Amino acid sequence: MVMGAGLHRICASVAASLRILSWKTALMPFADIPHPEEPPQAASQRTHDGPACFETALARLLSMRTDGRWQVALAVLGIVTGLTTPAAAHPHSPLDDRSKGNRDSFIALGEAVHGGFGPLIAIGIRLGDDAMKQLGAGPRQLDVTYFAGKAAPCPCVADGIMLVTTASPGQGTLRVSAEPAPEGQHGRVIVRHPRSGRALEYLIPASVDLLVKEASRGDPDRRWTLIMDAPEDRLFTRRSIKATQ
Repeated sequence: MVMGAGLHRICASVAASLRILSWKTALMPFADIPHPEEPPQAASQRTHDGPACFETALARLLSMRTDGRWQVALAVLGIVTGLTTPAAAHPHSPLDDRSKGNRDSFIALGEAVHGGFGPLIAIGIRLGDDAMKQLGAGPRQLDVTYFAGKAAPCPCVADGIMLVTTASPGQGTLRVSAEPAPEGQHGRVIVRHPRSGRALEYLIPASVDLLVKEASRGDPDRRWTLIMDAPEDRLFTRRSIKATQ
């Protein structure tokens, strides 16, 4: 497949970001779409492993229209909101990658979706990542209900959970309840895994507000680091519950 240098750089850049977030499976079907400039025998030589295949899949998706910039934005938006092909469960959680690139990708997503990257977004990312690990779930496999505490400024944590799990209001798999969290709690989260029938309840203590205030004094990198390095019991507690609760 022949691509201009500019489009090739765009594909490589977006492909790298999506690999970091473990969403590459969603684009793999596009690797098999025939392209007018590809010899017939090339189809039998394709492999579905490695960065080259992923970049090829993304490039084929973009070649379906003519405005490359519009298509990149649409492709990224579709993946972030869960509108692309469902991905299979991943044995490793998104936060297993502690690289700067992974951190920067999540911060950028938080700024784009929430309008800014605060420590409550980071708490949501860490909580959602923990739920994926505990339940053995992949992207788009969890159902989330968030309950905000009466004193909480907003249910910001829910946006962080959405970023890492790809559960979303548009899919009907993430919602903010009108019912408040229990007294003395910043938030309460019910995470269900329909495939296994398992469910978890998370409680975010009101005491987390002290850490949030401390982290808010720094830049996004500092906010990320403080939350990711904080002891788990300072951020939340978890327990297994019946899926019907």
